[in-house]
Amino acid sequence: MAGYLLIRTYAWPTDDVPRLPVTATGDSADYRGTFILDPNLAPADSLELLPGIGPALADSIVKYRAMIRFETVEDLDMVGGIGPKTIDKIRLYLKVGVQ
Repeated sequence: MAGYLLIRTYAWPTDDVPRLPVTATGDSADYRGTFILDPNLAPADSLELLPGIGPALADSIVKYRAMIRFETVEDLDMVGGIGPKTIDKIRLYLKVGVQ
C-alpha cells in the first residue's frame, strides 16, 4: 500500500498519453493507470518507473534538481546520462510545474 500512496502523491492521472504500465496493489486497493510526474517534485522511486530511467539516473535527477530546478522537460538533458533519446521516451510522462 505504501507504493500506492507514493505514486498517488506525486503522480497525476491523465487520459491523453499512452499507458505506462504501473500497478500498485494493497490489501484492499489496486491502482493501474497512466501518470504524469513533475521532475522537480517526484521522489527517485517514482522517477525509476519512467522508461529508460533506473536507480542511478533517478538519483542523478534528484541531486541535480537540488542545485538547479528544471524549467522545462528538455532541461533534463543537463543531467549526466540523459540525452535527447531518453527525453523523447519520457517526455509524455513528465510535466514541470503540474501542481
